[in-house]
Amino acid sequence: MSTPGTLILLAAFLTHALPALAQETLGHNLTPTTRTLKAGEVTAGWGVTGYGITDQWMVFTSPWMIIGYSIPLIGAKYARALDLGPIRSASFEFGSFNTLTFLQWRRFARYSQRSNMARLTFENRINERVQFFLAASMQHFTDSRVAFSLRPPPTNRTPITSSVSGLLMAEISEKFILGVESGILGVNYPNPYFHTGVSVAYRWKSGYAQLGASYSMQLTRHLVPFDPNKDALTYSDYQVRSVFFPEVLYVNETQIRPVGVLHPEIQLQFFF
Repeated sequence: MSTPGTLILLAAFLTHALPALAQETLGHNLTPTTRTLKAGEVTAGWGVTGYGITDQWMVFTSPWMIIGYSIPLIGAKYARALDLGPIRSASFEFGSFNTLTFLQWRRFARYSQRSNMARLTFENRINERVQFFLAASMQHFTDSRVAFSLRPPPTNRTPITSSVSGLLMAEISEKFILGVESGILGVNYPNPYFHTGVSVAYRWKSGYAQLGASYSMQLTRHLVPFDPNKDALTYSDYQVRSVFFPEVLYVNETQIRPVGVLHPEIQLQFFF
């Protein structure tokens, strides 16, 4: 793109307010929507609890990450309307994750993760009932010894997990929204993961409930040396080891990495 074209794109992004879109959900774990809260609006829920600073800026955390993973999340999201061909809106978000050991009250809640994530999402409004969201993200891990499922183990020990994914959301009725997702998790890995998911959301005037799941499947299987001082373990990998193979949990070994990881896409959100 030429320099003038880049400046026009930047100006459009910074000068248009985000329109009042249909009450879509906040999306999936890997692929969010571009929705933000209005100024002064609050959302409280299992997946996200946040506050709208302006009509474009919101700050948020995740009770689910704290209770289920012992990994508090502090995040911010900015969204703007765009009128650039098929692109109707865009958002940028940043999140910081840091394990707190005093929250590890369950036997298997033994995560050890510190990371920062940045994600850019674009919306294509196909028609009044169908939207498509394209997201590109990068997450840098300074500690991923026991990471959550969106950090599948790489075979090149890279500290970065980059992903590209899309989410199609369709209003199948006045109350129900269907979400279908696909993409690549770990595009910078020698062993990338194909990611797919589906969800159904029921919405009402002041909130919605979403039920679904996504699954990341390793495209290739690698036989690699495992070093617990350097290599990452997902939660499910750690849980299986601690239950069935405790004698080799912290011993160097050679084995095949997990070939698939399941992610819950469950949300219950209220808006005030």
